[in-house]
Amino acid sequence: MNRLTQQGAYRYNELLHESRSFLSRRFPTALWQGDPAQPTVALTFDDGPSQRDLGRILASLDAAGAVATFFFIGEKVPAAPQLVREVARAGHQIGLHGYRHRPFTSTRPELLRAELLLARTLIGRLCGWCPEQLRDVRPPYGMFSPATLRALDRWGYRAVMWSLVPFHWQISAPMAHGQIQRRLRSGSLIVLHEDMAHGPPVGDLLDTTLAHIRSAGLRTITIDEMWRSHPRAPSPLPLAV
Repeated sequence: MNRLTQQGAYRYNELLHESRSFLSRRFPTALWQGDPAQPTVALTFDDGPSQRDLGRILASLDAAGAVATFFFIGEKVPAAPQLVREVARAGHQIGLHGYRHRPFTSTRPELLRAELLLARTLIGRLCGWCPEQLRDVRPPYGMFSPATLRALDRWGYRAVMWSLVPFHWQISAPMAHGQIQRRLRSGSLIVLHEDMAHGPPVGDLLDTTLAHIRSAGLRTITIDEMWRSHPRAPSPLPLAV
């Protein structure tokens, strides 16, 4: 990717971060960040399990004594059963990123419900967990609608979004590192991605991120822990007339 394209991706990513405050107030039932009064952050990973990246990610987390939450794509799970089990054995949390990496908004509700059930059943069997234990869901591409959120809640799931998501597959390593360092704070909900064909290796980016977290005097928690420590959600903004 050339520098001009990277700059455009970076500017769009920055605008996305600036819009997060509005979105979190408009859709307060989703989890956007943790308690800013607590010295904690949540590290999360989308698009796995990746045969290429996940082993390195687990090694870095173990070396740092850090925990993370992995939002797995259901159809990728059968190809990496041992890695999925390793995530569970290491004490990390697993969430759902859909069965296929397709927008929830373009999937019929009855099909989406069936696909989420299939994904949680596959992971639950591998890890020896009750499928209902897998209740945190991050919509692919971050795309959702009010109807999506209502459906997820009705089916017993919790929608998880983000406060810090560098487009590290579209921008240079220095851009990604700088963005993380500048925007990292107490309560950050960080999203990194496995299995990306472009950009700096996610394992290298994770090592730098963990160093920033330590330097800031923060510690990592799972998404489930972040839900439990989450402050009272604000009132939603009114719909435009």
